[in-house]
Amino acid sequence: MRRNFLIWRFAAASEKSSVIEMLPPGPEIPPASTVLQRWIARLRLSLRRQSRKLYRHLRHPRQRAKGRLREWLGSRIHNRDLWHLRRHPVANGMAGGLFIAMLPIPLQSLFAAAVGIARGWNLPATVVATWVSNPFTYVPMFMGAKGSVIFIYNLFGVEPSVKHLKFSAVKELELADLWSLASHSGFELLLGYSIVGLLCAIVGYITVHSLWWLVRHHEEPPSPHARHSGGGPGSRPRNRPYPANL
Repeated sequence: MRRNFLIWRFAAASEKSSVIEMLPPGPEIPPASTVLQRWIARLRLSLRRQSRKLYRHLRHPRQRAKGRLREWLGSRIHNRDLWHLRRHPVANGMAGGLFIAMLPIPLQSLFAAAVGIARGWNLPATVVATWVSNPFTYVPMFMGAKGSVIFIYNLFGVEPSVKHLKFSAVKELELADLWSLASHSGFELLLGYSIVGLLCAIVGYITVHSLWWLVRHHEEPPSPHARHSGGGPGSRPRNRPYPANL
């Protein structure tokens, strides 16, 4: 009886293993680099579609005749570096956006977008970088500007007027007191914010180039068939959505 039971268990296990071997293999999980490449490709396609719509809207003669601002935008919005994910425009836009984000000025996103359009930076990267300046980062930005000014002034043996200034005291000041503070310590604060913005711009520029190199380094080269047929990740579409003079 014991022997028959063992024979039955062995036969059942063998049948189960054979059934498992006959099952089709499950889907393979793509590596993280492939998922990142697909996400970047979808982002490029979305930006290309949105830029095409905006390009056609601003380049229309009716829109360009409505004002000088739209005419200025219409003459510069055709620059592909504003919308395509290219290495140097994205790095420049990230660096410029971070520098403008650290400046104590209003409407930072609009100012950064205008500078980015004039300089040919990647517009989404430039605008998104200005979002670093928000109510959650005001205190670290103020402390960084204050510390940088104190460090620079101590090198020359001068004591800055912002040394005893606190962020909580600045929030409680009235408009007249703020104007008096700006007249005495405005230059020092502006210098401190500029130093912090310059450091953030350098870090952002190096970070974009490093991430770009990592993605390109782990990217699989296109096959010879895709290279000759015009496909592959490094190829460009034959039917370009923009005019030939761009």
